[in-house]
Formats: sequence, structure tokens, C-alpha cells
Amino acid sequence: SADKTKDTDADELKIMVYVKPDIQSVRYVRALEDGSVKMSWMQDPSVDGYQIRLSADKEMADPRTVTITSWKQMECEIGSLEDSRTWYIQLRGYKQLGGTNTILCSEWSGTETVKIR
Repeated sequence: SADKTKDTDADELKIMVYVKPDIQSVRYVRALEDGSVKMSWMQDPSVDGYQIRLSADKEMADPRTVTITSWKQMECEIGSLEDSRTWYIQLRGYKQLGGTNTILCSEWSGTETVKIR
């Protein structure tokens, strides 16, 4: 016979599922006359922000990274780039997980190139 005083509640198991953000779409990358680059992308409300990486190396060796902390921002100007060089630029979205410092990032977008004169 079953013991009526025994706690028969099942243990609760919580499972969190995180979905990696989609690859972001770059609208344009332009060199400006002052040696900076202006970049624009499609807004994505499913992310918390964006990361931009740029390098003078095609293989993205020693990249410079810029973090945009708002999903609403759709463009960025990056200055202090060396003249007479081709720069390679990529974008990705990120999502912060449950109020922690852990982030989940999309894959990097295709590489855009821009020549600083």
C-alpha cells in the first residue's frame, strides 16, 4: 500500500533553450574623406546589439572590434584608420543570456572591403 504521508510531487526540471542569432545583413560600407568608414546594416530586434570587426588583413588577423550595445542602432562611423590601405569589415549580432555576462553571437557576415585614400 502507498504511504499517504510521503511527498509525491515530482522534481522540477528547467531547460533553457537559446537560439543563435541570424547572420546580419550589411547595407553598405563607405570610406569618408577624413579617413574614417561609415557602415550601415539592417536592424534586427532579435539581438541585443552588434559587433563590428575590421582588419587591414584579409584573413582578419589582429582585428579591431567595435561593440554596439543597442539593437536599434543601424549605422556606425569608425575613425583613425590608416590611409592608403584596404580594410576588411564584418558584422555580427549578439544576444546576452538571461542577465549574465555570457553572450551568444551569430556567425560573422560576409566580408566587406573599403579602400581608405
